[in-house]
Amino acid sequence: MTTRYNTAALRDLISAALSGDELTALAFDHFRPVYDQFAAGQTRHQRVQLLLDHAVRSKQMARLAALIQEINPARYREFAGRLLTPAADAAPARPQNSVSYQATLTGSGAIATCLRATCVDESRVVRVEYSPNCCALLLALYPRATGLHGDAYCLRATLADAAARLKAQSQRDGGSNGSGNDTTHGAQ
Repeated sequence: MTTRYNTAALRDLISAALSGDELTALAFDHFRPVYDQFAAGQTRHQRVQLLLDHAVRSKQMARLAALIQEINPARYREFAGRLLTPAADAAPARPQNSVSYQATLTGSGAIATCLRATCVDESRVVRVEYSPNCCALLLALYPRATGLHGDAYCLRATLADAAARLKAQSQRDGGSNGSGNDTTHGAQ
């Protein structure tokens, strides 16, 4: 099932979860083009809309949701069930026995929840997360998924780095990559 972010719910989440200072800091730290558009006299609603518009246009809604989840996990949980919605033109979900592909998870627990709802076995998911704190959270929430700490927007480099670390670790350990699915969690 194809899903997309519910922009109205994400707008409500931003407004409810972030103070004015947190909104400014988020834009400054993670969405500099948006911060550069902030001007004296703008309303909070205008700033929220600038951030949301940028996230939609740059296809960074999952990243925005994950960052908000880090800042205010309690508020995020209140909105999590509304953030993703089936696309209007989405095909029906595949039956569980026909899932035969490796899914790649980038972003927040909301995406993993959506993958679960579409019958993707958690053990077939590879999640890539930039934030070490989110890596730890996602490991706790989805222990059977393989976790990589790195930049999903530079996936080729992240995977090459992870493969090199696994190879080095395997050589050190005599062929074993250790226990647990987050063997590459320490990537910087």
